[in-house]
Amino acid sequence: MLKCKRRWVKNEKRIIKLLYSRGLIEQEISELYWNAYLQINNSPYLPQVHFCVTDYWGEADEHSVTDSCFEGIYWELRGELDHLPKDQKISSQQAQIKYLKALPRRIFNSKINKVTNRMEMV
Repeated sequence: MLKCKRRWVKNEKRIIKLLYSRGLIEQEISELYWNAYLQINNSPYLPQVHFCVTDYWGEADEHSVTDSCFEGIYWELRGELDHLPKDQKISSQQAQIKYLKALPRRIFNSKINKVTNRMEMV
């Protein structure tokens, strides 16, 4: 299981770096942090990069960066993605990485490394 968790973390770091370099992360880098809430098939919790949003009443909600970015991409490209075959949909981490690599790069600095290097095995 440790090998699976390492692969998950490696892919999560790649996705976060690609999202940042493509200009799709709207949050400040200082607001991003690692936390483990995702559990798949009775496995240990897998770490993801999260950000916190506080509403008017002071209640805080945590959201995964990758989930929120790809949810936005889904709703923007809703009509185009419906016509894709099922195997080409953006559902797995590998499909997300492949999709992000095809997008043009907009940010050329390495500030996101502060977040990806902060990851401790949760």
